[in-house]
Amino acid sequence: MCNIIIEPATSLPFVKGEREKLHQVMINLISNACKYSPNGSTVTIGARSAGDCINFFVQDEGIGIPVEMREKVFERFYRIDNSDSRMVGGTGLGLALVKDIVKAHGGEVWIESNLPCGTRVLFSIPAAI
Repeated sequence: MCNIIIEPATSLPFVKGEREKLHQVMINLISNACKYSPNGSTVTIGARSAGDCINFFVQDEGIGIPVEMREKVFERFYRIDNSDSRMVGGTGLGLALVKDIVKAHGGEVWIESNLPCGTRVLFSIPAAI
């Protein structure tokens, strides 16, 4: 169980996309954030304007993803092989699906560190014109 905080954004333009698919992106990211974070920790979600795109983020206080694995986790069936992640169920398809959906919407997805612990997953979607 995790606590979810939504950082409200003001005056963001709309994005053009399939609501159900973008909903699935957020569900997958929030689910992963809660799954890999200690019980009672905080997951923060939000969005910011970034030029012609909107950058969405899901930030957790979990075990983090080493820099050298941040691209690999978007590959199908890839799972980080350490004792903490092996204890958590999953197929290794969630982030691959996120990447496919975001790319189909003309966007990008990437991972940053959330110091002092955890992960911040961001994705951009072009703003509707």
